[in-house]
Amino acid sequence: MRNTRALSLLCLIAICAALAAAQQPGARPPLTVITDDSELQNLTPADILSLVREVASHPLASPPAQDVDQTKTSEKNQKKEFERDIKFCNSDAENDKNNTRSDDCWGVSSFLREGSPIGFWYKLRACALPYPDHVDLHDGQSHYHYCQAIEMELYTLNAKQAAVAFLENAPTCMYADATGNEQNTCLGEAIAYGHMASLYADDPGRARRLAHVECDQRMNGGACRYLQSLGEQVDLTASTEHFNEEKGARQEQKEAGDRAGEAREQAALHRYDSINATLESMPGSAPGSMQQTADQQAANLRAIGDANAARQQQQAQANLAAQQAAQQRAAQQAATERAQQEAAQQQANQNNSSGGNGGSNSSSPNSTGGDAHSYASPITTSCIAEFWDANNYGWLALQNNCGQPVHLTWIATSPTDTYGAASADIAVGQKAETGWSQDEVAAKQHFNFFICPGGYIAVDGVTHQAISSPNETFVCQKWE
Repeated sequence: MRNTRALSLLCLIAICAALAAAQQPGARPPLTVITDDSELQNLTPADILSLVREVASHPLASPPAQDVDQTKTSEKNQKKEFERDIKFCNSDAENDKNNTRSDDCWGVSSFLREGSPIGFWYKLRACALPYPDHVDLHDGQSHYHYCQAIEMELYTLNAKQAAVAFLENAPTCMYADATGNEQNTCLGEAIAYGHMASLYADDPGRARRLAHVECDQRMNGGACRYLQSLGEQVDLTASTEHFNEEKGARQEQKEAGDRAGEAREQAALHRYDSINATLESMPGSAPGSMQQTADQQAANLRAIGDANAARQQQQAQANLAAQQAAQQRAAQQAATERAQQEAAQQQANQNNSSGGNGGSNSSSPNSTGGDAHSYASPITTSCIAEFWDANNYGWLALQNNCGQPVHLTWIATSPTDTYGAASADIAVGQKAETGWSQDEVAAKQHFNFFICPGGYIAVDGVTHQAISSPNETFVCQKWE
């Protein structure tokens, strides 16, 4: 009966929309649930933005049986969860005090087979509905990924015009992080998955302008690294600092939640102890119950000791990884110095063969031409001290002991790491936070460092483009 009412309502909406469209030639009726991929490919920018608005206001039909992945609903509890998600996804706003309907809509899509047409609409509704009040701070995932997925769906369907209109204009693509700073997460998704060149093939300048807004105004590190990949000079210092600030804010929120949870647990234990003490003081109470409690407390202490031992083992592994990374950096520095010496010798040979004295480039053995003062010699990595900063969430911190201001760039040595480069300007004796914990640093197999004097940035020694790999031979180019 519920499904029949939903289908009837959907038909009624489509009829009303068709009447409205008759007065506006060329307009697609809102909430027309398209089930053909070719029609989805032809969605215009006006279509997708209209659908984002409409799908938030009207319930969707229950998915047809042929679209349901039966392996995911074979058990009774799975089927009940699926039916519950359909019900709450399509409920009214007044029944959604915590704005969790978007989670339910996304839950519906997770029970559907790959490529299900109705699945796209449930994902779109998940994106279009108000944001939930909760964010899972433990794994960094939250509702805004629903909108990122729509950009991916449209791109996969080759609906490029609709994808561009969506990522540029859908209000739910904008997400305020833990510091209150807004970033366009749909644009970030397109950058992360390499969609920009294809989406903006007809107007690459627009892609750069959008990325500059994200990098320069919203401190989006992904957008900054994208601009670097296009050969632009970009200072990652601001985006790195914001990344650390936002991550710290999320960590504080998580710790506050953990403290509140611990306080509730302690209060519950206190109530239990009070009740237990009262019961044991009563005539006829079971003997030895207090001993049982003491035994339990001893077991808890042993568990804490085991956990501490495990943490110490992790610390030892992290220290070993740091030592291995230091050896790698030393080898990298030696390779860089050898390359610089070879380049200097080649330059001297060229100067001698031409009979000159080196000209304007002689002061920079790494320069391929231009102003001699555009380049400076890299600084050895041995003057950067590393420590786990107890005052900042135990993150790896980097202290400048080089005797001069430096611009430090660091990249994870793990070949599977996808974060990219980060950088900081560090005054003498000051530190920079990497934003990564011991476990995270171990997973990244530590970092390679590229150190330049203040006012210079590390660039590839051959292409003179921004550093993008942990093993590149580099030179220091003046920041302009």
